[in-house]
Amino acid sequence: MRRRSRDFHFALSLSVAVAVAVQTVLGAAWWVLNLNDIPKYGDTAEYIHLGGTLRVDSFRTLAYPIVVRLGTAFHSQTGLAWQLPIYLLQTAVAAWASWYLVGTILPRIRRWPRMFISAAVLTFPLTLHYTVSILTDSLATSFFILSVCSLARMVSRTQNDKSTLVVALTGTVGTVMLRPEKFYIILILVGVCVLYLLFRRLAPRRAVETAQSPTAVILVGVIAAAFVLPGFAASEFNHSTQTAYLGRPPATLAGALYDRVVWRHLEEIRGQLPPSIQVSLPRSFENLPAASIVPERSAVLASLRLAGGGGDEETMKAVWMTLDCCSLSVAGESALDIAKSFAAPITLVIDWVSGRGGASSWNLSRMSEAHPSLSLAYLFWSSALTFFVMVAVIFHLVTRGGRRLISFAPAVTVWILIGGTLVNAIFFGLVTSLDVNLRYALSSYMLMIALPLCLILGPYVTSGPQGSRQMNNLLTGVSSHHHSRDRMG
Repeated sequence: MRRRSRDFHFALSLSVAVAVAVQTVLGAAWWVLNLNDIPKYGDTAEYIHLGGTLRVDSFRTLAYPIVVRLGTAFHSQTGLAWQLPIYLLQTAVAAWASWYLVGTILPRIRRWPRMFISAAVLTFPLTLHYTVSILTDSLATSFFILSVCSLARMVSRTQNDKSTLVVALTGTVGTVMLRPEKFYIILILVGVCVLYLLFRRLAPRRAVETAQSPTAVILVGVIAAAFVLPGFAASEFNHSTQTAYLGRPPATLAGALYDRVVWRHLEEIRGQLPPSIQVSLPRSFENLPAASIVPERSAVLASLRLAGGGGDEETMKAVWMTLDCCSLSVAGESALDIAKSFAAPITLVIDWVSGRGGASSWNLSRMSEAHPSLSLAYLFWSSALTFFVMVAVIFHLVTRGGRRLISFAPAVTVWILIGGTLVNAIFFGLVTSLDVNLRYALSSYMLMIALPLCLILGPYVTSGPQGSRQMNNLLTGVSSHHHSRDRMG
């Protein structure tokens, strides 16, 4: 019975590996064919404009317009498509992030299996789509993953060398320069990790500290120097360059609370608002066209600020009114949005299969603009593979148990990675009431693909006696572990 279970686990893992190989080939073909196209996102036109002026307000940073400017300079010198070097840069950084993520989850993984799983993570649709788009999301997510992974390596003490410090600095600065709000997520993670390290220091020591395993106090100092100080420096640089006025009101906490709390419940508090604001509301929110949602939302916020003399007094009053009548509804909506962001691969599959309109439809439609037939095959295969991988990892979890399943991966590392993506999902789930946009959940998407693949294939691709034996089985197709042990001596 035990032997049959082993054989079934092996067959299931082998099937996942074959399906992943097909996915990687499909993804690579799709990527090559999309190098000459620019998906038509609204933000893309703005970044192209900012690349010409290099004048940004508080809604954008200077980093990505500079990248666009360099792309146009490349075009003027070579005559080649200006987006080509940008796409190659975004793909290279995403590949680095995938490689580093897989190596963080499986520190003892071998080189070729690491390349195989990293290529799989890179070539899932949403990750690959943003590498060939003129948006900040690909670079920002890749740098964020590098930052979180380097933090996990430091805290779990699987790697505390100079290269990890360089990755931490690069990841943190790159993230903040592109998406400043993610610095708050990094600060929360760093704070939790510092408390964990200090708590462990108070506990009885389990092993003698060595030069390769620095004391908790030293490690806390290194983490502060690698994450906090560079993040603040990059933030200050961003603020010093965001001097242009482009007609948009500044981003504030009250504006974020309005998005999350008030917008979906304006109908419920309509009668409590001042008459000057009531006249600015749409007659009906139920029949509001999708294209009108963002303009109407901004117009109502502008009316609230105008009624407050340019400040956020009336906005905060509306927030409290909404919480007074609809707090449970707001909490439920927030929890659902957080869950959708956290489980991003599943959310994308559900949205694609159901054809539900919303933010995902923007991603899916723009993926299919240039090569609809190939995109359809690509999305079909990746959706089936996502479902297959999730079923496989649940089966492994039930039959092997959680502790045994992750025995080859540092538990602290896994929890920090999951915590990072969860905090990211919570952050974006609390600051907007718009339909979940998986652009902001791209880090969750990459992790929730990488982690199940590593858990399924980990026993076969890590170094050590057991990993070597099972890797040999996976490569040769031998299903009997008894005969494999005989050959290994």
